[in-house]
Amino acid sequence: ETPEVCLARACLRRLNDPSDTLATAEIRALGACEEPEVWLADRLRWLASGERDRDWAETDDPIVSRIAHLRGQSMTQSPVEIVARVLNYVGVRPIVTAWGPDAITAAQRQRNLDAFLHLSVEYENHCASQHEAATLTGFLFWLENPTSPDLDLQPVVTGGDAVHVLTFHRAKGLEWPVVVTTDFNYTWRPRIWDVRVESASDGLDLDNPLEGRAIRFYPNVFGRNTRDVPVLDSIMSSEEGAKAAAAAEAEGRRLAYVGMTRARDTLIIALPPSGPSSGAWIGNFNSTHLLPTGDEHPLPDGEAIPSAVEDLAVAESSTPASAPFAPAWFPERSPSELRLRERLSPSQAGPVEGAAVGAMVEIGPRIAVHSDDMGKIGTALHAAIAAELVNPHRGDAVDCAAELIRNGAGEGALSPRDAVDCARRLMEAVHTRFAPRRLLAEHPVEFVQDNGQVLRGWIDLLLETERGWIVIDHKSSPRPRSEWAAEALEYSGQLAAYADALQGGGLDCAGCWVHFPVSGGLVEVVFGEWRIVQGDERGDGPDVLLQ
Repeated sequence: ETPEVCLARACLRRLNDPSDTLATAEIRALGACEEPEVWLADRLRWLASGERDRDWAETDDPIVSRIAHLRGQSMTQSPVEIVARVLNYVGVRPIVTAWGPDAITAAQRQRNLDAFLHLSVEYENHCASQHEAATLTGFLFWLENPTSPDLDLQPVVTGGDAVHVLTFHRAKGLEWPVVVTTDFNYTWRPRIWDVRVESASDGLDLDNPLEGRAIRFYPNVFGRNTRDVPVLDSIMSSEEGAKAAAAAEAEGRRLAYVGMTRARDTLIIALPPSGPSSGAWIGNFNSTHLLPTGDEHPLPDGEAIPSAVEDLAVAESSTPASAPFAPAWFPERSPSELRLRERLSPSQAGPVEGAAVGAMVEIGPRIAVHSDDMGKIGTALHAAIAAELVNPHRGDAVDCAAELIRNGAGEGALSPRDAVDCARRLMEAVHTRFAPRRLLAEHPVEFVQDNGQVLRGWIDLLLETERGWIVIDHKSSPRPRSEWAAEALEYSGQLAAYADALQGGGLDCAGCWVHFPVSGGLVEVVFGEWRIVQGDERGDGPDVLLQ
């Protein structure tokens, strides 16, 4: 019910439903501090113009305009994200800070908004526990009746020159450097007149929990007449009265313990100048020895602690001059227009500017495919090539390839013999050109990029050589050899992502190649200032990359 949270809720309601004119009116009243005569007159003029309700104030009010800007993005955001963006982008925080009237109140308003944001977290946790979808509409309804009223509490601002005034019950579990306890001169009244439950026995029968239990209530017909009333004296001296007095004293002792143990450094016990009266609360727990009498106070165990006794006079009533309020303005934060995906597949990376084609090597004839679905053809070829590279020259290689093709692309989509020959020609070219120490087929890779995106994919073929690691990616494109260069550059982003992942893992990437099994070729893709020195220029061995 605090005004800052009312403003935040009105912004959420307007975001959720542009036609909520009551929310718009609250934004005008709280956000711009407009008098009703101002925004109501503007509303009447808008109605007379015949415009739509949802468009009211979207161009005139900066808060409503920013809410309209957020609406398209909120469809894919959780309630916590939406609340955070409304508080930080729409401008709720600087507006409520400017309300003042002092820095302590401004800090309290900010903490209240933080607590409101925490309520959205509690709502999402509630939805998760109930297996329900968390939505902005659901959050707004949930705010009307939270799962626990204890969630709707204002946080305590511990900074600044603030005094917290709490009951003994509410102080439980908290701590302050200095605590002033009051009311220890209070005389506890017996709770004989309270409504209470009494039991004939201490045990509890789970099959019949109400057995032997009764609700006891004695109406107090004496009012303030507590002296020289024989009937009242008889009641208070009876066994029932003694039990009620003992219960009141026990409750007083529990509360006193809570209050007197909240201080970290200094405890101040405030009593009348004459000291505690007869029957005062502090006498109920035999603790009058706690009242200091001088500069040192002896404890029952013999230890002495510093103490002091001060007699204070009642100060004249005056209004202290308030310090000038200088609100701390927040820098305006605009929402990010580009929301990156958390995970990125290398195959989704676009071409790299500056990439070029290096060597192009023909390694075999073109093979025939009998399907228009090149995606399935590619799946079958990837599987057949990987199987041959991992288990080379098996006698049942063609039969295994046939099963892989049947599962990946369908019966007759591709000749199993052609698939095995493609794999073997690739293996021969790889050994001749790169002399690898190891071949890793379908090798998984995961790498966190500088922008926070997680790159995750599979390198079709990874070679460990003396010069470093070679990346080879299979592409089932049926395009002719005259288009190899343009085709390979289309996948330069994917190859660059693999190279970055290797570099991020501390491995040197010595080259990136595209393998075209359908048209029978290997094409090298180079980046930046790399250039190619062909093997025949040196007279021997494989090609070398120089920078």
